[in-house]
Amino acid sequence: MRRILSGFCSSSLGKALAVRIGPSRNPPVIQRWLRQVSQMVYALRDFGLPPFGGVTDITGALERAVPGGEAAPEDFAAIAATLEGAAAVKGYLERLPETLDELPPLAQGLHNFEAEVAAIRRVVGDDGEVRDDASPRLGAVRREIEATTRQIHDVIYG
Repeated sequence: MRRILSGFCSSSLGKALAVRIGPSRNPPVIQRWLRQVSQMVYALRDFGLPPFGGVTDITGALERAVPGGEAAPEDFAAIAATLEGAAAVKGYLERLPETLDELPPLAQGLHNFEAEVAAIRRVVGDDGEVRDDASPRLGAVRREIEATTRQIHDVIYG
């Protein structure tokens, strides 16, 4: 059953949770879970899927994103995209009507990382490349490289 459930998960984190999940013998927990599932069915019907776009398993990227951890720009792009996706899911859950009262509390563990995302986006683009305007010197060096490349091309191909 767990393997079947994990097959419906779109992220490695969801799959890992699905294979570990177990039943509860606690009636209040079971009743809360059933209310959450029922309310999510209504939310899906009336408001569509939560916006999970950009959310990926960033465990490895976070492990590398420490001083001396050798994180690549793509790691920071993935971290920013996941944090933006988590914020979108939080917004979706918090905007649901009061009648779906079991769902907004699920967003409580999703924190606001706008400042961190903005800091990453100032340096790394959505494509995982360091932006030319990440620093004035970098932009100047890249313009010099581009000009030199054009000169070499002109010399070789006329």
